[in-house]
Amino acid sequence: MGTMKLLFVSEVYTPWQGGSIVAIRQLMRQLARDGHVVSIITPEVRTAWRLWGTRKELDTECGVDVYRVPSLPYPVNKMASMSTPAYGSVRRILRDQRPDCIHIHTPIGAAGNIVMFYARRMKIPVVITNHIMPENFVHNSPLPGWLNKIAADLIYWDTLRLCNRAQFVTAPSKTALKLLIDHGLKVKNETVTNGLDTDYFKPGQPSADDIAELGLSDKGQNILYIGRLDGEKKVDLLIRAMPLLKKRLPTAQLIIAGRGLLDGTLRDLAKELGVSDSVRFLGQISEDQKLALLQSADVFAVASPSELQCIAGLEALSCGLPIVVANKAALVELVDGGNNGRLFNYPDEQDLADKLYEFLGDSKALKLCSKQGRDWALQNHKLSRMLELYLGVYNQAMRLLL
Repeated sequence: MGTMKLLFVSEVYTPWQGGSIVAIRQLMRQLARDGHVVSIITPEVRTAWRLWGTRKELDTECGVDVYRVPSLPYPVNKMASMSTPAYGSVRRILRDQRPDCIHIHTPIGAAGNIVMFYARRMKIPVVITNHIMPENFVHNSPLPGWLNKIAADLIYWDTLRLCNRAQFVTAPSKTALKLLIDHGLKVKNETVTNGLDTDYFKPGQPSADDIAELGLSDKGQNILYIGRLDGEKKVDLLIRAMPLLKKRLPTAQLIIAGRGLLDGTLRDLAKELGVSDSVRFLGQISEDQKLALLQSADVFAVASPSELQCIAGLEALSCGLPIVVANKAALVELVDGGNNGRLFNYPDEQDLADKLYEFLGDSKALKLCSKQGRDWALQNHKLSRMLELYLGVYNQAMRLLL
């Protein structure tokens, strides 16, 4: 397999935070390290919204060129921006780059649609990976339920309209791919994990200073959540479970790392429920701090009903950290039939508390799930496996256009 020239397209990118951004950047990093030439089209950052022109920058960590196209504020998320119909900017980038293959990571938004328009004219193969669920949008929407239902249906329609014009479509889990197929996906497709660096995310023992700085208890009852604090993540369920859990484990504590639209609301909820002393908000953390947390916490918990894989969950399992997650969407796949963790009945906060207690009160179950989680991550989600699958997909897409 020779080296390729690849152009990525995504409506989300740094400095915004999220699992899909982690997945996109680690794929680009691996490709660039193997000698492939990679660049990405993404909207201008929200502090510099523009209606014309293109700004080029270098993502030094990944070794790729970033083309920032004109953008506007995103209507339901003040922390993000969205691309505008900048046909001229996109046409110039495609004309100058002449990629062997295009990889669209967000099959909604103006940039992806414009790239598809020119790709078909220029006979450039297109691969699409879907990292979104409509719930990721409507959970943060102020609209009434019936309008959110219409919005979700429109998002699926728009997503499949673009996907069915590509040569190849991937999704990071079987659940994510089945959602597309159920809504009308017709082109060639495959499940390709987002992957993770299992050499970095591995079991270990952080220093006592690191543990103390991050506020972990030495009681063996630390519950960890790492991720965005937005509506679809349902972090409020984790907080609501704490008073119920503390009746049986008074020293249990919840560590929340991340930021988002509901940061203040969640802090207020902890105060309202009388568990402020047991819920610790760390805000945005570094990669080293994240690793220390994953290596020293006792259970990782996710209550979101709309995960298409959950990279933070993969990282936890790779570090030997058992998980308790909602029995919804792709989170079901993470527990590997109960070998890696436990499912709770979403949105039952009492069942969530019960599952957390079941784990925190059973050191043998924690130890067994810890080993099995690490083994499962190594077998199925190494970066080398992810890269191998994507290179195969790119080559299939190029052959399909011949």
